[in-house]
Amino acid sequence: MSLSKDDVTSHPPSEKRSKLSQAPCDFDAYGYDMDHTLLEYHLDYKMERVYDYICEYMVINFHTPKEVFVPFQQIKHMCFRGVIFDVDTGNILQADKDGVIVQAFHGLSALTNERRTEVYGEGTWKEWGEVFKSYTQGNYPDANSKGTGAFFIADSEFGTPGAGVFACLVESMKNSKTEVEDIREEFGVVFTRLAQTYTNFYKETDASFYSMCIQSSDKFVKKVGEKTIETLKAFKSQGKCVFLLTTSSYTYADDILQIVCGKDWRDLFTVILTQAKKPKFFTNSGQVLHSISTTDGKTAVADKIEEGSVYKHGNIDHLNTFLSSFTKKENPSVLYVGDSLQSDVYPTSKA
Repeated sequence: MSLSKDDVTSHPPSEKRSKLSQAPCDFDAYGYDMDHTLLEYHLDYKMERVYDYICEYMVINFHTPKEVFVPFQQIKHMCFRGVIFDVDTGNILQADKDGVIVQAFHGLSALTNERRTEVYGEGTWKEWGEVFKSYTQGNYPDANSKGTGAFFIADSEFGTPGAGVFACLVESMKNSKTEVEDIREEFGVVFTRLAQTYTNFYKETDASFYSMCIQSSDKFVKKVGEKTIETLKAFKSQGKCVFLLTTSSYTYADDILQIVCGKDWRDLFTVILTQAKKPKFFTNSGQVLHSISTTDGKTAVADKIEEGSVYKHGNIDHLNTFLSSFTKKENPSVLYVGDSLQSDVYPTSKA
């Protein structure tokens, strides 16, 4: 959720100031992302464990030869936030803010400047607008469609280690004698298997990555500081709306936040929204809201958000309606704290 220049705090004309310059206590509502915001990870350890988990899963379930995968430290440099998977070519890309491709890898090797320019051009990459638009709308490509320009952007430390896995798999195919169209299809197959691995990765089973985090929480996450907890309590005591908006599941949020915030962590928030599928949460008004029972985990379709409840999915319209009702203001001022300029920020009105 972002702030527009049309949203201005009410002050006398001589004192008017935009929300971007408001003091933290001036807002009507405060929202927090969970992963990498309220919940801080030991990143180096976590990213290496993510990479190892994916490699092991692919060896066991897709019979990928173990020797295909190199140690994480050898591919860590290509696991950066905002990494782009160019599925048709098997390339890993880095773009600057203007959409210029500044770095590209094929397998474990960097493309030469000449080759990078030949493939992606010197200025703004011609595909950049559509790729970025598709990402911000939460429309992830179908990698099974060979030759159709399938791209994927990973912007969190959950997704970026997948770039290293993809690079290793492409490297193993570099000496293939397969025809160009067939090799494109093979890149698509590799990416699809990677996506399937991530689907399993997020499942709430004893063998999932989330379970690893819970079982070894001291290695993966840091305790939430007392100052942060006291701040959340202070906002609520002042009558402010404090909400959690995360793409993680409620089961994981409940388990991990009990560890880092305490068993009464839900009392810190006015309402809790999980599995939000950001950035789609901000753009897809058709994403159905479901309530979640905190006693047995059962879900049910819900028409609206209510104070003190837990939900999954939903969309920005549900949240805006609740915030207006709670604050008794048509356009309440909101400060949302997240870690991603791509999935946690979306313009709510034209500047």
